[in-house]
Amino acid sequence: MPDDLRIAYELADYKQHQAIAIRFAPLGNLSGRYLVSERIVEINSSLRNQDDKILAGIIAHELHHSNGFIHDCADGLKDFNKNGAWEIHALTLDRLNVEHSIREHQFCEE
Repeated sequence: MPDDLRIAYELADYKQHQAIAIRFAPLGNLSGRYLVSERIVEINSSLRNQDDKILAGIIAHELHHSNGFIHDCADGLKDFNKNGAWEIHALTLDRLNVEHSIREHQFCEE
């Protein structure tokens, strides 16, 4: 398993202990989603040529959702919970030395 993906699994604390598939799909304005019943992480096809580190952040984010962490702000897109999927996404990028602004834009003050 590539190091970037291993970091994503570790930081997401992926508890399913089953293999998952990762595939690219047209997702409109979503960057990724996790299909629970199929154990598949889908990444937007438009991101296919992104750096593996960026993709690892998306995978960590989606795997964290599989552990029951939903976006808990009123808009359904941001997190109030500081242990939510956006924080795991940010931690993954931090650990991979990728500059980002997730913490400035993906949390609400509810």
